[in-house]
Amino acid sequence: MQSISELIRTERAASGLSYRDLAARAESAGYSLKFQYLHELANSGPKSWPKNTDTFRALSEMLKIPVREVILAYAVDLGLDVEGVNSELATRLPERTENLSSEMTEALLRLIRTAVSESAEDAAPASSKDVRKASKKSSDELSLAADSSDSAGKQAEQGFDTIGEETQESKQRWRRK
Repeated sequence: MQSISELIRTERAASGLSYRDLAARAESAGYSLKFQYLHELANSGPKSWPKNTDTFRALSEMLKIPVREVILAYAVDLGLDVEGVNSELATRLPERTENLSSEMTEALLRLIRTAVSESAEDAAPASSKDVRKASKKSSDELSLAADSSDSAGKQAEQGFDTIGEETQESKQRWRRK
C-alpha cells in the first residue's frame, strides 16, 4: 500500500500538474486544500491525522481514489501497519455493497466462508465432485437470496457439466427467456 506522500507525488508526476493545480482540483469539488499543505505532505508526510475529515474528502477528489484509500495511505505514512488488515478480496469490493439485501450478504458470506474453510482444510485440490457440490449449494443460496431481495431479476436455472461450462440446453433455455 502506498503512503499519502507517494500517492501525491505519483499523481503530480502522472498529471504534470503543480501542487497549486492539484489543490484547485479539490477546490473545484467544493473542498479547501492549500497547495502548501500538499507540498508538505508530498515531501515530509503528515505529522498527525488531519483535524478536519474534509481533508480526506479533498484528497480523495484530488487523487481520484476512494476516501478509504486516502485514510489507509495516511495511516501508512504515520507508521501504522495496514497490510494484512484486509485481504485482496476485501479491498477489491465495489463501492455501495451496503445496498445489498441482508439475505444476499449472508449468502455471499457463506460462499466465502465455505471457500476459505475448504482451502484451509485441504491444501490439495478438491475433487470435481466436491467442487461441483459446493458450487451447487452456493449457487442455490445466491439464487434464493436474489429471489428474496428487492431486485427485479429472474432466477436463472443453469445446468453445468463442469464448473464454468454451461450445457447447450441451458444456453438455449436462457436465450428463450
